[in-house]
Amino acid sequence: MLFAQKKTKEEIEEWDKVWNKYSKEWAKLARRVKNYQKVLEGENEKKFTSINKDLKAYMAKVKKDDKEYKKTIATLTKILKRNKDEKDYENIDEKELAKMPKEKVFELFETEIKEKQFLENTKRFLKDYITEDYIKLSLKKLLEKYKTEIAELVKYDSSTIEICGYVNTWWVFGEVTK
Repeated sequence: MLFAQKKTKEEIEEWDKVWNKYSKEWAKLARRVKNYQKVLEGENEKKFTSINKDLKAYMAKVKKDDKEYKKTIATLTKILKRNKDEKDYENIDEKELAKMPKEKVFELFETEIKEKQFLENTKRFLKDYITEDYIKLSLKKLLEKYKTEIAELVKYDSSTIEICGYVNTWWVFGEVTK
């Protein structure tokens, strides 16, 4: 489509810039979603550095700043209330969290934030595949439900490597043309 009409050098450079941006995003999400699947299948999470990478800087900030810690407790309370049906969090409220040792709060927060981030990454990766009926599934259920689709999305298109690079051209093209 890009070359269906004559394009200026600037337009081609802009296309390439946007293509590269979404190619990198696809590669990052594909790697992470594959890793999430492996963890759910029983592999050790610590083996996959990308899983913990996003959270380290944030957690370091929270641990040093009391104001951030109070925000963490408020955020964690909201998360736990949302997840109470799937997990045994019915009796944990903001007051209970404030009484807990900080390290326990950090551990719980990190677990919940990680799962939330994993879920967001997985939904972003699946983009057009997810229907309204399944948007609220837990990470585990989402990965199970869309296992076939994920297997297709993580594959790069070998027929377009020379032109497009090692990417799933359907996924990247869909983003570039938005």
